[in-house]
Amino acid sequence: MQILYNILVHVNNLNQKFLGLLNLFLPSLQALNAIDIPIDWFANLIESSGKKLTKISYYNSDKNANNEVYNRILIQAIYNNCPNIMYLELLYKNENILDLEKLLINCQYLKRLGFYCYYRENLFCQTEIQKYIEWDNLFNILAISSPLGLFEFNFKGTNEKPELESLKLFFDNWEGRHPIILKFQMEGNYRKVINDELIDLVKRYKEKGVIKDYVYYSNFFHRGYTNILDKYIVEVAKKKKRLEQD
Repeated sequence: MQILYNILVHVNNLNQKFLGLLNLFLPSLQALNAIDIPIDWFANLIESSGKKLTKISYYNSDKNANNEVYNRILIQAIYNNCPNIMYLELLYKNENILDLEKLLINCQYLKRLGFYCYYRENLFCQTEIQKYIEWDNLFNILAISSPLGLFEFNFKGTNEKPELESLKLFFDNWEGRHPIILKFQMEGNYRKVINDELIDLVKRYKEKGVIKDYVYYSNFFHRGYTNILDKYIVEVAKKKKRLEQD
């Protein structure tokens, strides 16, 4: 089994040896994880070696590479050449919603789908720029076009929250499918995102069997993986207990 992990290339460090990526042919390749490789190079590798790929993760920190044209090139390369893809992480852009729909229709073995919802101003900038997500459009496409085996969605780097009505409509449309796992990576003040109404909504749809898990997590301010939603529930329970004791 050939597995290619961690292609770590920055544009300013490119040299002739990386031109070999344009001509690579790895017919048994199953996993591909790349950071800061030009999309056309990465798409070329997928087109030549994607038939057995089951896992792809791609992130580019340069805002100039994070436009809908380049993102479309990558998405098209995946849905045209990776029939066995199961785990996928890529940039999310509202402008590529129809390309995403085609990917969902063509990649019927998808199980987990992750979206990077941020980029950096340039390769040397440490500040991550958040992207506005049109949640209603995204949730509608996911509910209508997701393959039957797709059950987990992970949104990385977004501190904005979907409106409760958007979530409710999504859960209603998802009912009858495989119980869903939703994950949101966030590093801001979680109290601006999580509230009692959200907790009640999640609990209700867990009881109906629509949701398997709903997670807000952080792995930056906290060491390791922290489920902030669970943390909030514990805090509320402690506060309620203190009030009862007073």
